[in-house]
Amino acid sequence: MQEQFTAAGGRVIIAGRRDEQLAALKSEHGFDGDTVDVTDAGSVTDFRDRVIARFPGIDTVFISSGIMVAERVLEPGALEVTERTVATNLLGTIRVVDAFLPHLLGRPAASIITVTSGLAYVPMPLTPTRRDRACRCCATPRGPALRPEHARRRSATNHASHRRSAP
Repeated sequence: MQEQFTAAGGRVIIAGRRDEQLAALKSEHGFDGDTVDVTDAGSVTDFRDRVIARFPGIDTVFISSGIMVAERVLEPGALEVTERTVATNLLGTIRVVDAFLPHLLGRPAASIITVTSGLAYVPMPLTPTRRDRACRCCATPRGPALRPEHARRRSATNHASHRRSAP
């Protein structure tokens, strides 16, 4: 997807936890990049500040952070796996959205794109799906904030449908 953005004239800044993978992607594709740990709120805000300072015109944030670890709920340590997964997949996404949202609200056209697993809808015993559903639920309501006219229209539509159904 990054290659498609670049081909369309966009500038892609990649981020991740592992410097060696970022360096490989930078050299292979020519992307700009920076390190961030989405499980650490300070790392996310520092990352945001560095990105906005270097690229003040940023208008799209694409978030695909996530881990998938087998969750053996009947074995010791299962809670730690769940907590680590939630910290990365759910809270990490929320941290990045909330960090960049004030800047994006000031852009004439802005987008936040989040990627969650399609496994949210496929029951798998090793990876309970409630985390992916939660990620979808928490990320989706933040999107309309970038288009206040959409949020107003949606709110008005919801209100009108409630009025019609009332006796």
